[in-house]
Amino acid sequence: MSVFNISCFGALAGRSTLQEIKALNQDYTEAKLETHHARYAAEVPTDLFAALTVGLLVLMGFLQLWMLFTV
Repeated sequence: MSVFNISCFGALAGRSTLQEIKALNQDYTEAKLETHHARYAAEVPTDLFAALTVGLLVLMGFLQLWMLFTV
């Protein structure tokens, strides 16, 4: 049960953190969009990172459960 809890809460926390970063990047004003940092932050694919984070955490949870029951 702890493997399941860690996988679920880790996936939710990772996804919500990346959503917050995405929301912060979208809140740049037009004046700040002229900076190199704002342009770089706008190009970062946070949706891809969120999907990879959630997918890897869930996959690790499944692998741990599989190892627990087969070994």
